Order: sequence, then structure tokens, then C-alpha cells
Amino acid sequence: MRRNTPTLETTQRSVRASICTHCPGRPAGSESWESDKPRKCERTCRLFFRLPALREVARLCDPMLADPHDVIMRQIRIIRERAAPGNHGARPVDGLTLQTRKIARVLERLFSY
Repeated sequence: MRRNTPTLETTQRSVRASICTHCPGRPAGSESWESDKPRKCERTCRLFFRLPALREVARLCDPMLADPHDVIMRQIRIIRERAAPGNHGARPVDGLTLQTRKIARVLERLFSY
């Protein structure tokens, strides 16, 4: 059992530092902002909308039962597929779409698998 589970705020800061700086949807110039400063785009970003659920998946992962990377990747795929079922050309281009593996690595690092 983990003693120190990262909070949602800690998870958001890690995502901002690792994912947002490379996202094409971020506000101009925001790549140099500190990770504790929310961006305007977070209100409409699918990654930030789903981050509480992804954090919970990462928190509940048990490396003895399944590879955390695979579990997190599977959950991200499910979220992406639900965004535009049957219409793959209409998926929004955002951090969730472009940086799936990096998101999984951020969550794995936070939860120390």
C-alpha cells in the first residue's frame, strides 16, 4: 500500500510540466509558465477533464496483477475512442491524443511503479 498518494493538484502540476509545454493547443507563451499556474485551455482540454479518472486508475493499479503502463494506456485509449466513436477523423488534436505514452509515463513516475 502506498503511503503518499499524489494529490490531483500534484498530478496536474506534473502534467503541465511534462505534457502542456508541448501541446499545440496551449496559449501562446505559456510553455515558459510555472507548472503551478493553470492555463486557460485546461477548461476545455480532454486530458484535464479526464485527469481525475486517469489518476484514480493509476492509483488503483497493482503491478502484481497487470502492467501499470498497459492499464493506463488502455484507459487513455478508451477515453479517446469515446470522444468521437466511429468518426476517427473528428478527434480533437490535444495532449491526450498526441502524447498518450508520455501521459502514461508521467502517471507511472508519480505513482512509483
